Amino acid sequence: DDLNTKVYSQLLLPNFDYKNFDEQTSVGLADSATEIKYLHQRVLGRLALEYEKKFNKTAYTLAKEIQMPVSTLYQYKDVEERSIGLDIPEDFSYTARKWLVFSDNPKKWLQRVKAEGLSGPQLIREIKLNNPKKEKIFTCPSCSAQYFESVVRGELK
Repeated sequence: DDLNTKVYSQLLLPNFDYKNFDEQTSVGLADSATEIKYLHQRVLGRLALEYEKKFNKTAYTLAKEIQMPVSTLYQYKDVEERSIGLDIPEDFSYTARKWLVFSDNPKKWLQRVKAEGLSGPQLIREIKLNNPKKEKIFTCPSCSAQYFESVVRGELK
């Protein structure tokens, strides 16, 4: 498993050359990448990006080839595409990368990561605190009492 991680992490290097991959190889790598722990989202996202560029086909086609939900592969691809040019710490999980690239200002957040030594989970917490969820308020049709959405849905607050 550690060898697979090392091999597949090579595919994520910014200067990795995909020109020698034919379509069958790309599909095969994507299919086997679903088995890798920790890196599979990034590898699949990067392969989807390169697949679109090289073969002039959409990630939809690749998702169908490897029997993966199309929306999932598009999300992986989008995160990788938005990560290009950002110096994101290698130890950041896919989830931390996703929160970062979809934040209001990824470069500003990366400066904080470097200045304050924030870990991935700490970064996610800071982004959430900076952008609190705005809850909907529901009004009871019988008594006109007002409740937050989390209460109506049965979530604890």
